[in-house]
Amino acid sequence: MKYQPGFTFTELLITILLIGILTTMAVPSFKGAMVNFRLTSQSNNMVSALMLARSESIKRKLRVTIRKSGTSWADGWIMFAENPATINGTPDSGEVTINQAGALEGNHTLITTGSFANYITYRPDGRSNTNGSFQFCPPGTQHGEYQKLTIAVTGRITSSDTSTASTLSCPTS
Repeated sequence: MKYQPGFTFTELLITILLIGILTTMAVPSFKGAMVNFRLTSQSNNMVSALMLARSESIKRKLRVTIRKSGTSWADGWIMFAENPATINGTPDSGEVTINQAGALEGNHTLITTGSFANYITYRPDGRSNTNGSFQFCPPGTQHGEYQKLTIAVTGRITSSDTSTASTLSCPTS
């Protein structure tokens, strides 16, 4: 019988089995990477909004407020320039809407500390109304899977992630 190059049926089955095992091991790791990517993206969007509010307040020489859109910050937010006659942290008629964002994707939650329960305001000198933080949490958070943004009264924003924010607590369900 003449030798024919190729794979035997047994070699093909073993190769397919190994590919299946490697794929099964890689999928959970990929899922975790996607969760971390989404958290980072949402956190970066908030940093961009905060930086825009700060720069707009300086440029316009007015207070600029970012306020949650619904009952929670996870529902989205709206940014507007406050009328100097009615500074109250809520968008009134005649106040200019600068930017807005929709709800967080993937059932993520956004927890606030300090006086940021409903809004944060930047003054014309670039300072915020108070100290506080925003904490982004994925659903069913496991230890270390969150992003935290801390805003100082000076307006400075710092970010903490998985490696440095290990003492934060997120909802577990």
